[in-house]
Amino acid sequence: MIAPEHSTVTVGHSIFARVENRGETTITLGLPYRVQHFEDGRWAEAPGGPGPKALWPAVGFLLPPGGSGVCMKYKPPSGAEPGSYRFIQTVTVDGTRTDVVIRASFRIYPLVGPRS
Repeated sequence: MIAPEHSTVTVGHSIFARVENRGETTITLGLPYRVQHFEDGRWAEAPGGPGPKALWPAVGFLLPPGGSGVCMKYKPPSGAEPGSYRFIQTVTVDGTRTDVVIRASFRIYPLVGPRS
């Protein structure tokens, strides 16, 4: 599963998440992840996030049961729409060669200015 540090973030602030292996089998993962925003009834690539065409080093990690992976980061740019977002990453369950897409949702709220 992907474990975000918080379930909400405001525009201009960063949110971090990481893969946690809560299963009983080692999983393999790399660095690539994506961030999507739910808009017009579908998921689309989030502004300022790593998309499907981002370049990543070819690195693989073995994550044993109970282990956690490398942190993912998303900082919503100014003007990012408030709403539902999610981190997405693909992992492979060792011994099965089965790819599993894992996701974790969070919400972005607009930055509220100082009150007068």
